[in-house]
Amino acid sequence: MNAIEFLIKDHRYQEELLEKLKSSSASEPSKREELYEEFRSELIKHVNIEEEIFYPRIKKIPKLEAKVLEALEEHNICMRLLQEIDCKEADDKLWAAKIAVLKELTAHHLKEEEEELFPEVQEMATEEFLEEMGTQMRYHKKVTDPEKVLYPDK
Repeated sequence: MNAIEFLIKDHRYQEELLEKLKSSSASEPSKREELYEEFRSELIKHVNIEEEIFYPRIKKIPKLEAKVLEALEEHNICMRLLQEIDCKEADDKLWAAKIAVLKELTAHHLKEEEEELFPEVQEMATEEFLEEMGTQMRYHKKVTDPEKVLYPDK
C-alpha cells in the first residue's frame, strides 16, 4: 500500500471513530472516554507519521510548500485541542464542545489533503517513492507512542 492509500485508509478510520465519539451519549462517560482514547491515539499517530515522514519529503517540492505549512499549522491546533480535551471530564459540556470543534477541524484538514494535496503528490511522485514512504509510515505508526508525541517534555 503506497503512502497516499495508507493515509486515506487512516482518514476513513479516524472519521469513523470521531463520528462514534461525537454521537456517543453523555450518559455513558466511560464509553465516551474509551472512544476518545482510541481516536486520540489514532490521530496522534497519524499526525506524527505525516510530520515525520510524509510532509518533510513533499515540502521540498516548491509548489507544495505552502500547503504543507498550512497542514502543519492545522496539526498544531489539533494537538493543542487534544491537550485541552485531556484536561476535561467526558461528561463536561465543554468537553463535548471541544470534540465538536476537533471534528470540524479534522474534517476540513482531511478534505484539503485528499482533494488538493494528495492529487498533486501523486502527479509528481513515482510509485516506487510512494510505496517506500507507505512502508515507512506503516512501521512508524506501529512504534509511535502517542503520549511521547503529545507530551514530549514528560
